[in-house]
Amino acid sequence: MPSGSHFGGGGGSHFGGGSSGGSHFGGSSSGGSRYNGPRQPGRYPIHYVYYMRGGRRYAINMSSSSHVLYRIFCIVCIFFCIFSFLLAWETSSDLEKVKSDYQYYQDMINYALTENENGNSNYLVDGIIISKYKNDTSDGKWYITYYFLTPDNERVEGYTYSIYTYEQVKNVHPYDIIELAVDSDPITTETDSINLDYKDIPLTQDGEYVHNKKVNIFSIAIGIVTFGLSILMFVLMIKNKKKNSEEVALKGEMGDTPVYKYVCTYCGAKLRETDSTCPHCGSGTIETRESDGRLK
Repeated sequence: MPSGSHFGGGGGSHFGGGSSGGSHFGGSSSGGSRYNGPRQPGRYPIHYVYYMRGGRRYAINMSSSSHVLYRIFCIVCIFFCIFSFLLAWETSSDLEKVKSDYQYYQDMINYALTENENGNSNYLVDGIIISKYKNDTSDGKWYITYYFLTPDNERVEGYTYSIYTYEQVKNVHPYDIIELAVDSDPITTETDSINLDYKDIPLTQDGEYVHNKKVNIFSIAIGIVTFGLSILMFVLMIKNKKKNSEEVALKGEMGDTPVYKYVCTYCGAKLRETDSTCPHCGSGTIETRESDGRLK
């Protein structure tokens, strides 16, 4: 690729389940009857997480704490959204630099060729190939390093962009000649250069351009998806909070000491005598907690 002052020296930047048959919930159940409703075998309430401790099954009501999960997931989505858009912004800047460099070197080549047609061949020089390298960060394309000499036999090194396929460089060897265009006459150690065949390479075949373009598109897509998920989680969090508020208000209207005869063996919710299934988790297996049917 280029050498000299345009890049400021070397390298350059263009480059649960619970166990079956559930356990009874605590409390004294002496004398109490048990009711087994029409619970479907193997059907577990989807918004409960079950775990075993001391040989008994316990349930965590995720619907009561889901607003916390929504909030955490929303924060994670926002983080990835911000990160993705920052990456998209950075790769957009890189793409603009690649475009600018491409035009700069195309102008250098055109000027050298024009001067050569006018009888001044000093802007075209022969470079000596040093080696070739595969650039895995530039869509797997290859680049070539070279050097040329000043009138005082000082060595000026440079390298091509990552524009070559393996088929194009497999027969390239050290000390082969590569044609270059330079930007000064006479040549100095600050002279910039570019391989002459870069003129025939469209920007869309530049490995670095292709790589940055892919990353840019991917990061924008991820940013849009995570932004959408953030909005969705926020809406669900608001709905869940509203639902919990309504449930609290409903419990307040029913009084502080309601009488219930049954309790759900899966989530521990209080049930009325007329309940054949739990309205909270959908379970159909319930039992009495106290012999007089009152939950304290």
